[in-house]
Amino acid sequence: MRSAARLTSACVLGCLVFLALPAPGALAAARPAVVRLVATDAVANDAPATTTTKAPDAPTGPDLDQDQADADARLAKRKLVIGVVAAVLLFIVVWGHRLRRKRRKKADENTG
Repeated sequence: MRSAARLTSACVLGCLVFLALPAPGALAAARPAVVRLVATDAVANDAPATTTTKAPDAPTGPDLDQDQADADARLAKRKLVIGVVAAVLLFIVVWGHRLRRKRRKKADENTG
Protein backbone atom coordinates (compact mmCIF):
# COMPACT_ATOMS: atom_id res chain seq x y z
CA MET A 1 0.00 0.00 0.00
CA ARG A 2 2.96 2.25 0.59
CA SER A 3 3.96 2.23 -3.09
CA ALA A 4 0.39 3.00 -4.16
CA ALA A 5 0.33 5.98 -1.82
CA ARG A 6 3.63 7.18 -3.23
CA LEU A 7 2.36 6.78 -6.79
CA THR A 8 -0.79 8.72 -5.97
CA SER A 9 1.06 11.52 -4.24
CA ALA A 10 3.55 11.75 -7.12
CA CYS A 11 0.72 12.02 -9.66
CA VAL A 12 -1.08 14.68 -7.64
CA LEU A 13 2.12 16.65 -7.11
CA GLY A 14 2.94 16.46 -10.82
CA CYS A 15 -0.52 17.73 -11.77
CA LEU A 16 -0.30 20.60 -9.29
CA VAL A 17 3.12 21.65 -10.57
CA PHE A 18 1.91 21.46 -14.17
CA LEU A 19 -1.17 23.55 -13.40
CA ALA A 20 0.81 26.11 -11.41
CA LEU A 21 3.21 26.90 -14.24
CA PRO A 22 2.02 29.59 -16.66
CA ALA A 23 1.62 28.78 -20.32
CA PRO A 24 4.56 29.83 -22.53
CA GLY A 25 2.32 32.12 -24.59
CA ALA A 26 1.08 33.92 -21.48
CA LEU A 27 4.56 35.16 -20.63
CA ALA A 28 5.13 36.72 -24.03
CA ALA A 29 1.85 38.61 -24.33
CA ALA A 30 2.40 41.72 -26.39
CA ARG A 31 1.19 45.05 -25.05
CA PRO A 32 0.54 48.07 -27.23
CA ALA A 33 3.18 50.73 -26.75
CA VAL A 34 2.47 54.44 -26.31
CA VAL A 35 4.95 56.60 -28.16
CA ARG A 36 5.63 60.19 -27.08
CA LEU A 37 6.67 62.60 -29.78
CA VAL A 38 8.18 65.97 -28.89
CA ALA A 39 7.97 68.77 -31.44
CA THR A 40 11.56 69.94 -32.00
CA ASP A 41 10.57 72.89 -34.23
CA ALA A 42 8.59 74.42 -31.38
CA VAL A 43 11.68 74.40 -29.15
CA ALA A 44 13.75 76.11 -31.84
CA ASN A 45 11.13 78.86 -32.24
CA ASP A 46 10.88 79.47 -28.46
CA ALA A 47 7.30 78.25 -28.51
CA PRO A 48 6.03 76.01 -25.73
CA ALA A 49 6.86 72.38 -26.33
CA THR A 50 3.93 70.10 -27.00
CA THR A 51 3.79 66.41 -26.48
CA THR A 52 1.48 64.14 -28.36
CA THR A 53 0.73 60.50 -27.86
CA LYS A 54 0.21 58.22 -30.77
CA ALA A 55 -1.96 55.19 -30.18
CA PRO A 56 -0.95 52.02 -31.97
CA ASP A 57 -2.71 51.34 -35.25
CA ALA A 58 -5.69 49.02 -35.21
CA PRO A 59 -4.96 45.54 -36.55
CA THR A 60 -5.90 45.12 -40.19
CA GLY A 61 -6.76 41.43 -40.03
CA PRO A 62 -7.27 38.55 -37.67
CA ASP A 63 -4.62 37.98 -35.03
CA LEU A 64 -3.39 34.53 -36.03
CA ASP A 65 -0.89 34.36 -33.19
CA GLN A 66 -3.64 34.80 -30.59
CA ASP A 67 -5.81 32.18 -32.31
CA GLN A 68 -2.89 29.75 -32.36
CA ALA A 69 -2.14 30.43 -28.69
CA ASP A 70 -5.78 29.75 -27.77
CA ALA A 71 -5.74 26.52 -29.74
CA ASP A 72 -2.50 25.46 -28.04
CA ALA A 73 -3.97 26.23 -24.62
CA ARG A 74 -7.06 24.14 -25.35
CA LEU A 75 -4.90 21.27 -26.59
CA ALA A 76 -2.69 21.41 -23.50
CA LYS A 77 -5.73 21.38 -21.22
CA ARG A 78 -7.22 18.42 -23.08
CA LYS A 79 -3.94 16.50 -22.81
CA LEU A 80 -3.77 17.27 -19.09
CA VAL A 81 -7.28 15.94 -18.49
CA ILE A 82 -6.53 12.78 -20.46
CA GLY A 83 -3.28 12.28 -18.55
CA VAL A 84 -4.96 12.68 -15.16
CA VAL A 85 -7.70 10.23 -16.12
CA ALA A 86 -5.10 7.74 -17.35
CA ALA A 87 -3.09 8.08 -14.11
CA VAL A 88 -6.21 7.50 -11.99
CA LEU A 89 -7.14 4.42 -14.02
CA LEU A 90 -3.60 3.08 -13.73
CA PHE A 91 -3.70 3.59 -9.97
CA ILE A 92 -7.02 1.72 -9.72
CA VAL A 93 -5.65 -1.22 -11.73
CA VAL A 94 -2.40 -1.47 -9.73
CA TRP A 95 -4.23 -1.15 -6.43
CA GLY A 96 -6.80 -3.80 -7.45
CA HIS A 97 -4.10 -6.27 -8.48
CA ARG A 98 -2.29 -5.72 -5.22
CA LEU A 99 -5.44 -6.34 -3.16
CA ARG A 100 -6.29 -9.42 -5.19
CA ARG A 101 -2.78 -10.83 -4.71
CA LYS A 102 -2.98 -10.25 -0.93
CA ARG A 103 -6.37 -11.96 -0.69
CA ARG A 104 -5.19 -14.90 -2.77
CA LYS A 105 -2.07 -15.27 -0.64
CA LYS A 106 -4.13 -15.11 2.55
CA ALA A 107 -6.59 -17.71 1.20
CA ASP A 108 -3.70 -20.03 0.21
CA GLU A 109 -2.22 -19.77 3.74
CA ASN A 110 -5.56 -20.65 5.35
CA THR A 111 -6.25 -23.67 3.11
CA GLY A 112 -2.75 -24.98 2.84
